[in-house]
Amino acid sequence: MQTYLLLGFAILLIVGLRKEVKEKMNALLEKLQALTVEVTDAKNQVDKARVEVVGKIGALETSVADLTAALEAAQNPVTPEVQAALDAVAAAVVSLKVSTQAVDDVVPDAPVEPPVA
Repeated sequence: MQTYLLLGFAILLIVGLRKEVKEKMNALLEKLQALTVEVTDAKNQVDKARVEVVGKIGALETSVADLTAALEAAQNPVTPEVQAALDAVAAAVVSLKVSTQAVDDVVPDAPVEPPVA
């Protein structure tokens, strides 16, 4: 009789432990799913920002090139103030590119696999 009681108690204990483990695993799964959503949202925001920043840099470079070309086409001497302003904006664009590259360098690029021949 004691053997049956011990066996019954062991079964109840095992069932209880399995239920507790299952509840903990479900709670962990919920946390992992929520974290996955947060990480995905952050990645989407970074992707959007990257596209915007790269586009803005391209537009700024184009504007600097257009201004430089316009000044050269005018065939008038450029005043020191205008040249300083043009140099400053060109330097600011370069600085923005360097800063953007530093952000990109936070995560190393994935290795490129050579093409299979």
